[in-house]
Order: sequence, then structure tokens, then C-alpha cells
Amino acid sequence: MVPFPGFVVHESLGIEGTYQTLSLGPETHFDPETLPACLLPRLDRQRGVIISGKAPVWLYSYWVGQLVAWPWVACFDPKLSGAVVVSSRAAAWPVGGVIPIAFNTAPCGAILIGGPPNSGKSTLAHGLRQRLMTMRPELRLYLHRANWDGEGSHTYENPDPLLAKRLANMSKYKIHLRGEGERLVAQYFAYQGEAIANIRRWRDLVFVDVGGWPEPTKGPVVAQCTHSIVISRDPAAVGAWHDLCQGLQPLAVIHSVREQCLEIIREQPYLELIAGPWERGCQIPEQLCDRVLGILPQS
Repeated sequence: MVPFPGFVVHESLGIEGTYQTLSLGPETHFDPETLPACLLPRLDRQRGVIISGKAPVWLYSYWVGQLVAWPWVACFDPKLSGAVVVSSRAAAWPVGGVIPIAFNTAPCGAILIGGPPNSGKSTLAHGLRQRLMTMRPELRLYLHRANWDGEGSHTYENPDPLLAKRLANMSKYKIHLRGEGERLVAQYFAYQGEAIANIRRWRDLVFVDVGGWPEPTKGPVVAQCTHSIVISRDPAAVGAWHDLCQGLQPLAVIHSVREQCLEIIREQPYLELIAGPWERGCQIPEQLCDRVLGILPQS
């Protein structure tokens, strides 16, 4: 038996006293066949456990099953600024309850990434985060998708592009086409705005993919962002996105093209460039990376 890789156990102080946090390393690799040979980390059986970090669903399920004898087990959700109780023997924390977690840090910056459909927003958002993680591995970066197109990081990390596209199409949830669509859309973006506010309290930088249309209903999301990047295959559409992002500091406008191209139009007051193609595995311009890193507080 060997210790399970990637886990760090530490103690935290909460409103119910101390609890234990089982944190997973950001880029730890997991193989299902290794589970039977892995030891449970040393944990105090008298206190609850919060599991946090990026990992497959099956790994979270496995650890919850291993920890059922503990007073309670919860999974951290940054969008709720707390941990959702998924197993409990304690009356104070029933299953489905949210254990609030207080953060002492000031909110980090949040970059809204917007532009017309099929311009490369989602590809840019994913690629930019991946590139910056390589350049600055110590940064805690988060990509939040405030739209219902069914895409996620899994879309770009799936080795089978056709399967990734099919899964994204199956996951689309077009709430604007349902009954009471207007009310549901307003409710959806109000929730997304609150989620971004919570995420900003525990990360160093947040990227927000807001979808392909600059509707006023996205106001709660815009209100929680600090900067903007517009990527558009149609130059005439850029103005509407600037209007939506009034009050945010513009970092870049990218004119998206299908051919191989990188041309800097200007660098002030924001970076403007012609670049493409925006496909899986594309190279993110260094100038854009530098502009984004430039908004981070200097240590």
C-alpha cells in the first residue's frame, strides 16, 4: 500500500471549530487502477473533512465512500464560497447543507472574454489559461463559463474532437427557449454574477467566458469583472461589446481570422491585433499573455 498521490492534508478554522481539508494538487494525474493500492491519508476521525481541488468525478466519489465514518464530508465549491455536505453523521451539518468558508484576501481581477459566435472565445479562454499556467505555475487561475453552450475545459482536453463536440451539443441547456425564458435568463445571470464574486475571493485571476451575444441581461456578470478582452470575426460587432463592457478596463481586441496570422495594429490604450486561426492547440500570442500578466499585483 502506498500514500495516495497529490493530496495535502491541513487544518482550517471554521464556524464549528477546526476541520480538515484534503486538497488535491492542481495538475495531479490519477489512474483508476491505482485506487485499491492507495492508503487513506492520516485524518482525525473526530472532525469533518472538506475535499477540494481538480479531480475526476469518480475520484471524488471514491474518497467520499472511504470517509463515511467521519462526522461529515463536504466538497468545496468556489461558486458557493463554501463546501457542500455530501455525507454526514452530524445533525448540525445535514446532507445538502453548505459550510461557509471565510476568505481574508481581497477579490482578484476578473477578465470578461466576449465576442460574436464562432470567433474563438472558448478556444481563447481555454488556451490563455493553459498558457499562463505554463508561464506562471504558481498562479491560481480559474476559468468560469457563464453561458449554456455545453462547452467546458473537457471540450478542449478530450483527445477525440468529434466526441467532445457531440458531448457539448448534448449538454446545451437553452433556457431562453423555455417557458418563462426571460425570468430564467435574468435568474441565471444573477447567479453567475454571484458565483464570480465568490470565485474572485480565492483565486489570483479569473477568466469569464460570457457567451456570444452582448445582451444587457448579462449585466450582473459584467459588474463582477474588472477587465475585458473582445475577440470578433466581424469588426462591426466590436462596438456592441465595448458598450456592454463600459466600466471595465479593456486589455485587448482581437480580430479573429481563419488563416495563420499575427499582426499588431496598436498597443495603446489597449492591445489590438489580427490573429488566427483559433483552433484546438493554437498558440496564444505572447503580447496578449504579457498584457494579462501585467494586471496582476507586483509581489
